[in-house]
Amino acid sequence: MNPPLERPFVLLQKAKDDCYVLNRLSGDEQAPAWAVGFHAQQAVEKSLKAVLDFHGINFPFTHDISRLDEMLENANLPHPPDAPQLEMLTPYGVSLKYEYEPVGISYVINRSKITQLALQTVAWAESILTEKHT
Repeated sequence: MNPPLERPFVLLQKAKDDCYVLNRLSGDEQAPAWAVGFHAQQAVEKSLKAVLDFHGINFPFTHDISRLDEMLENANLPHPPDAPQLEMLTPYGVSLKYEYEPVGISYVINRSKITQLALQTVAWAESILTEKHT
């Protein structure tokens, strides 16, 4: 287990790793949409958790991005850019990775849009962690 002071930076690095994979997959039309969505969701989730953890806020085991964003709001912490749009990634962290498609959810995704959302959320988290850490 990582020491508490190190954990937010480990989460941030893992979010960056998800972005690395996401960048490779998003431009490949043969890559499964669920996998592209999964890595975007994971990058966003880990970024939000890194910021919460950095500020000493315990978070539940959840993949629910809107719940994590609500925790930021309750702690008077800034929201990531395009926060309302991030919720659309939540199904990719839960149901869609198990290869079934719930009603109202589609595998048709805008790969460049979700990649942009993930990258800017990771950059947002990194700016918070590095600004306050130096």
